[in-house]
Parts: sequence; structure tokens; C-alpha cells
Amino acid sequence: MAFDPFGDHAEKGYLRNIAGASDPAIVKALEHQSVKLNIEEALSGLQTGKPLTYQDVLKTHETLFKDMYPWAGKDRFAVGREEAKPTGDPSKRDLGGMITKGPVAFMPSSHTQRGVDYALAMGNDPKTMRASPGEVMGHLAYAHPFLDGNGRTLMAVHGELASRAGIHIDWSKTSKMEYMVALTNEINNPGSNALDSYLKPFVREGSLSLSARQEVFTGLPGLSKPDERPVLTLVAGPDSASRDAVMRDTKLGSSSELVTDRPGQLAAIGKGSSLTIASVLGDEQTNNLIDQAKQAGFEVHLKFAGKSGIDDEMRSALKSLTDVMAKADRVQLFEGEGANIRELVDKSDMSLSLKSPKPWAVDVVITDEARKIEATNDLALKEKHLDRLQEAAREANDAQQQLIDNAQSFKETLERVKAKDRGLAALDAPGEQQSKSVSRRPSRREEGYGL
Repeated sequence: MAFDPFGDHAEKGYLRNIAGASDPAIVKALEHQSVKLNIEEALSGLQTGKPLTYQDVLKTHETLFKDMYPWAGKDRFAVGREEAKPTGDPSKRDLGGMITKGPVAFMPSSHTQRGVDYALAMGNDPKTMRASPGEVMGHLAYAHPFLDGNGRTLMAVHGELASRAGIHIDWSKTSKMEYMVALTNEINNPGSNALDSYLKPFVREGSLSLSARQEVFTGLPGLSKPDERPVLTLVAGPDSASRDAVMRDTKLGSSSELVTDRPGQLAAIGKGSSLTIASVLGDEQTNNLIDQAKQAGFEVHLKFAGKSGIDDEMRSALKSLTDVMAKADRVQLFEGEGANIRELVDKSDMSLSLKSPKPWAVDVVITDEARKIEATNDLALKEKHLDRLQEAAREANDAQQQLIDNAQSFKETLERVKAKDRGLAALDAPGEQQSKSVSRRPSRREEGYGL
């Protein structure tokens, strides 16, 4: 569980949980216990007799996770605003503002209510819910209103919407891996029918009782939870001895089996089993394997062991490294000779850790962040990657100072644009949102999300 927007994981536990726990196994057990104890109350609370609203979604999350997180029932945007108040740091308002998991980039935190309202406008209509339960789930999942606990909260809400429409989904017959693939495709391509096509064989007539819906949650823990996705780990680098040292020192064998043959690798991906491969990168076979793993819902982790000296072999490996990094969810860079290695960089969508990196590692980080700045039109994401670029440049020599200055100038320009956008957004009347039409399918590039 590397997601830590608060920046105090070591002191206060994963997402500042009430128990202060950091161990992933303990956190998952505590989450499951909180849901199990409170699911009956949460499902009963959705029996309002009125169309469900965003406040119902917030209340469901609060009920499910009130024994786990002090911020239970508060969406990402509200948590960010609260974090900014005592510190006086306006940048804290963007805490959890942009969240990505694997191939999915979720809705900006400032727009999560719009996304949920859009989904509820569809789901509250029994005819629409019966025809497109997968699309409704896709819109709910894309909104991703909370820092954690989205899957189970939205499953409870979706179950209530289905019940009101006179149907239910037999989740016990679904495959978690196939469901995640279909959900990912639905989120990335709204209205594509990807999730509806998958769920169609499992849609049943009739509403489930509260006790039956409660059994769904206790019987299928972790369904739709991205933290439990399998992982394809690539260990790469120009020196085989250093690659072996990375495998040994990071204890990959304890969480992922080393698979050397191509049929075995494909079989592991087909079964949804985490696996590790050794690679020199850049070859078509490795690229195809990465693509297949991503399509199957895997996370991709890359561990690169570089040499202390830059020779032709190292230059070739670095060129391939920058290409593969674009597909990786987490990247760790090491340097060493033979069995002696040292970690230089640990980089994911959520965090960047630099440990006295060598110039080549700094260049790799800067190149990747610059590519990400260019690839997105989202201002918050651009700013995040600019911050990282500056952080990496500070670890380099004086030659990078101009790069830092240029990035700061760009950030100031972005702040002016964001301030203007916030001013325009304030003109929107929240009370009018639900009355607007949802007949047009939203584009993921529309800030207003079709509202």
C-alpha cells in the first residue's frame, strides 16, 4: 500500500487510520472488519424511499469505515480542503486531487460530486438501471470520490440502485480478474458497453433482501479493490549479477515467483498470478508481455539495476528503460557492481523518493516527468509532475538550475490558469446539477463531465 498523499505514513499509518497501522495485511484485515461490523447499518441507511443523492454515498462510506479512518464520509476534495486550513498551505487543497491506478486516471477531486451525480441520475431511473447497470457502475467508479474504500461503498450503492430496479447481480459467479478488466475498459471508454457486456450473464430478476446483500459483502471481500491487483515485476539492467542481487535483496521470491519460460509467463497472467521476470528490456517479447499484463489488470513494477560507469551497454539499457517506464506503475532504480547494489530512486504515481541518486538516475526521472507533463492536459497533473521534475533537478549539478527556474515559471503560469478556472467553477450552482440532462454520454476530457 504505497498510496500516501498525507506524507506521514510512517508516523500515522496508512491514510492516517485510527489504529495507526502500516502493515498491508493488518490494514486490509482492519478494513474488512470495519465493513463486516457496519454493513447492515450501511445498507439499511440506503433505504430512504427517495432517489439516492451524493450525501447518501458519503453517509454510506462514513458508516462502513467509521471504525477505520477519521476522515470516513469525506470525499477527496473535502479532505484536501481540511488539510490546507491548519497549515495555511493552499497546495494541500490538491491532496488526493488526481489519482491513477494502473491504466486508469480517475476524476479530479474537485469534480467527484459531478461524476457521482451523473451516475445517480442514470441509476435512479429504474429503466436505465435495468438496461445499463455496468455503465452506471463505470461512472461511479470513475468518480472515485474517496481516498480509499471506494469499491465497497459503491458496491453498496449500486446494489441498492439495482434492487430498486428489480434486479440483482450474482457476483458469486463473476471472476474478479475479468470484472476488473471490463471495469477498466468501461472507465477508459464510457458508454462502450464493456462492463454491461460482461455483467449481462450474471444479471438476475428480483431484488435481493438486505441479509442476502450483506452476505455478498462478507463472502466476496476485496471485490473491485485495486490494491489487490496482481503484479508483473520486471528486473532489468545490463549486468546479470546486479539483477540477481536486486532479486535477492528485495526478496521478490516471497511475493512473486520467478518465471523464466514464455508459456509459464503467459499462463501466470491468464490465471491472474503475480510473477517476476528477468529482462534486458527493449525487446518485443517483453513489451508484448507488459501489454498483456496491463490488459489483464496487472500492475507493472520495474526494478532496474544500472552500472556505476556509463558504457555503450549501459547507454543502450537506459534508452530502453525510458520507453518501458511509460508503462510501469512503480519504478525502482539501483546502482552497483555484481552483488553490491544500492537503491537510488523509488518512483510511482503517488510518490517519489530520491536517495542520493547518480546523474544517470536523475536524468531518467527528469525525462519521465517531462514526458508526463507533455502527455497530459490536466493542470493539476502538470503541476504535480513539475514539482517532481524540480525535486529531481535539485539532486543534480548546477547545470540543472536553469531547468528548475523554467519549471518554476511554468508552475506560476499554471497557478494563474487554475485560479481562473476555480473562479469560473464557483459560478456553477450545485443545486442545478441533478436537473441537467444525462442523455449525452460524457467524454473523459470534459471538465464538466457532461453536466
